[in-house]
Amino acid sequence: GEFTVRPDGEARFKGISTLTSKGLIPAQVAIEYVHDMGLPFDAMIRMAIRGDMPPGDFGNPDHGLVRKKPWIRMLAKDGTPLEKASYAFPEVQDYVLSLIREVAEGFDIDGVNLGWIRGPQFVGYEAPVIEDFKKEYGEDPRKLDDNEERVQRLRAKYVTEFVRRVRQLLNELGNKRGRRFELSAWVYSPETNLFFGLDAETWVAEGLLDSILGGGSKEFVQSVKARNCRFYQGWGSAEAVLHGYEKGVDGFAAWDLSMSIFGYSQEVPHRWALVSRVGHPDEVAAFAKEPPKITKVKLK
Repeated sequence: GEFTVRPDGEARFKGISTLTSKGLIPAQVAIEYVHDMGLPFDAMIRMAIRGDMPPGDFGNPDHGLVRKKPWIRMLAKDGTPLEKASYAFPEVQDYVLSLIREVAEGFDIDGVNLGWIRGPQFVGYEAPVIEDFKKEYGEDPRKLDDNEERVQRLRAKYVTEFVRRVRQLLNELGNKRGRRFELSAWVYSPETNLFFGLDAETWVAEGLLDSILGGGSKEFVQSVKARNCRFYQGWGSAEAVLHGYEKGVDGFAAWDLSMSIFGYSQEVPHRWALVSRVGHPDEVAAFAKEPPKITKVKLK
């Protein structure tokens, strides 16, 4: 059927079509550029799948996965369907695994990052969730508070099962190419991870991850590193970077670096000065005391 495409969507579609018609795949160009600098390139997969968002036919909101398969939707406590896929369904896990396989086989990536922090939750009150909870505890989870830890841990069970399957897939593909794929996960903090169904502690304990991106106390950071898993702290200020140094993190990560709503944009030049010098503690300490001066030159 017909659908409306916004001007920016049409421009992106034409731009990508022009490049691909010339044999230029934007992702591969970016990978080659990063590798030329001697840096690894990991492919991030956003884990939340909403109804009108990719994956799906480019520019067509009715061809998103959830729109095409409404039976995989999450359900609210009262049974209201949500326009979002639930990882309690093997069909959803299989589909996302197929995307990861496609990227890992089709591009020269060094690893995969599971981006969990945009759009949780990932499991609701679907039929298999209710059935599993009743088998385990003899109760209906819909009658319990969302903060009930047993409910949270059941949600986390499906997500952990998926992370195990990703690690298994990457091991299989890595063995074929003769070089290991790394697996990382972008999460929240130990205080909030479980609420969103992210049992990061179990992932680390089982050796599923090579690195974690997120937040946490010094004790949490050190516990992760003690299990041969690197820790990269999410940050937004010079003070946060200094705290990361104190905790012994392996590095730093920034989400949506170019978005002005987080104060990182080109409109705030001193932020970019900090971004470029995060690996230099003395300069970051100086930035924390006083941001670099901004020089403005009027053009006539």
